[in-house]
This record gives sequence, structure tokens and C-alpha cells, in this order.
Amino acid sequence: MLHILTLLLTLFSVDVLAQSAQPVHAAQLLPAANLQQLGQQATRNKIPIVLMFSADWCEFCDILKNEVLVPMSTNPEYEGRIAYFRIIHIDRADLPLVDFRGRATNHQAFAERFDVDLTPTVWIVDGQGRALTEPLIGLPGGTVETYSETLFARLETALNKLGAAPVNF
Repeated sequence: MLHILTLLLTLFSVDVLAQSAQPVHAAQLLPAANLQQLGQQATRNKIPIVLMFSADWCEFCDILKNEVLVPMSTNPEYEGRIAYFRIIHIDRADLPLVDFRGRATNHQAFAERFDVDLTPTVWIVDGQGRALTEPLIGLPGGTVETYSETLFARLETALNKLGAAPVNF
């Protein structure tokens, strides 16, 4: 599994560098809508869900989204194979959400239940919404590269806990 994630980190780094030379595109990190349904898929596929808690005013959130999570979530090598990537807007009570138990809520109330008040915060959870690793708060290490390394290490831990089969590329 470590070799697979090392390969993924290498591929991801090349992908990020290639994308940084291109104009910014309209790709976005999908907002969470139905976590119960997504959780069922994650459980079936034995992969985690990466929840990024963000706020409109958060500059570090934009960096993390644009340079790390959007490239991962829009890459079919990652989305649905390594993890599902979704964003929760902690400052948006107007965005409806179905939580992991099927209850109607909204992004802001859901973030409050996770006790998130600092952004960016990234939780890696299983299909029932249980944390598989410690959350990533802020931009650990201060660079996108160190953040990516930390995220991949946490994803490896999460995949091991879920008993995921190795990913072949």
C-alpha cells in the first residue's frame, strides 16, 4: 500500500505541476449533498470520504482546493477509487445536506456537529461518518507539497483501516 501511495503522490505532483502551467479551469470540489448515499458507496468500495470544511473568506481554503483537492477529485484515478472528495461550507446555512444517518440538515449545522470552526479543516471518514484519522487543520508544513504528503499518509492509514484492496494502475 505504501508503494501505491508513493506512486500516487508522484503522479499527483506531476499532475499539479502540469495543471499549474495551464489557465485556471472551472473544475470545483463538489459540495456535499447526500452523505448517507455517498457513505453507502464508500462502504461498498472500501474507501474513505475526504470532507474539506471551508469558508468563503478563507484564502488557505482556496489554495488547498485549487492546488490539491480539486485536481484529486476531478482525476478518475482518485475520485471513487482512492476516496470520495466533498466540501462542506461552514458559513452556508442555505446549502441543504443529508447527513450520514439520512437526516436533513445544512452545511453550517453539519460543520457545527463536527465542531469545526477553523478552516481549512479536512476530515477523513468512513461511510458512517466516523473519523479514520486525526483531522488536518490549516496548512500543516506551510506548503502544498508538505500538505499533500500528509494527506497521502492519512489516506494510506484510512485505506488500511478499511481493509481496502491495493489500487492497480
